[in-house]
Amino acid sequence: MHAWLSKHISKISIAPVFVLLAFICLTLLTSVTVQQNSSMTKKETQLAQASYNLLTEIQKERGMSAGYISSDGKAFSDALIGQQEAVDKALEILLTAPERASLAFTETSL
Repeated sequence: MHAWLSKHISKISIAPVFVLLAFICLTLLTSVTVQQNSSMTKKETQLAQASYNLLTEIQKERGMSAGYISSDGKAFSDALIGQQEAVDKALEILLTAPERASLAFTETSL
């Protein structure tokens, strides 16, 4: 038995090494997948927030427009101009959100 073990010890000890290498590769693959998924979640969250902000500004503009129309142009005229600028800014942020999210991810992964 001792002679057989001496002859085959290298073959027996190599199996756990391969199992360990397979485990390391699987863990690395899982980590990369999780990191990619979290990157997408971050981008989707930023896009959702930008969409929400735009909708909020549009609702404010709608309310001011209704007040402006009902007052025959006597109320909300200055505020409405400022609100239209806020809507334009929110729309620009929404349209550039994917680019900014991609850039931010690139900078943090360097």
